[in-house]
Amino acid sequence: MPSRDNRIENDRQSRRAARDAQQSVELYEPPSEDECLKDENEIYLSKDHQILTVLWFYEGRLVRFFIAWMSRDRDGEWSERYSVCAQHGYFHEHTTGHHRADDRQDILPLRSQVDVQECHDSGYERVHNRYIFATGGG
Repeated sequence: MPSRDNRIENDRQSRRAARDAQQSVELYEPPSEDECLKDENEIYLSKDHQILTVLWFYEGRLVRFFIAWMSRDRDGEWSERYSVCAQHGYFHEHTTGHHRADDRQDILPLRSQVDVQECHDSGYERVHNRYIFATGGG
């Protein structure tokens, strides 16, 4: 029977090989936005909070999405507070507002259109839960 140190090293090598194999698979590239049907919806949570969803479909399949918690500022303008999206090969979040410097945090690599579809529901839950946590639900 291998020693404890050998088992630990073998386990590390096995995990490293699995990670390297996963990273060698190419990331999903959806069709261009011009080729897709875009569906944009605002879901009002209160008079000052909403969830904005933007979904892109190609041949009836969800190929990318953007989901954001928006709040109304003092001037009555909507601003993004938190968002998730499935674009650029990753399911990722923007913790303080989309497109701010150093704000993107990758959650999962996207390897296929199925990955995009599977991330959608958990993405909506992440956004809604962030709203609930920050506001107490309203």
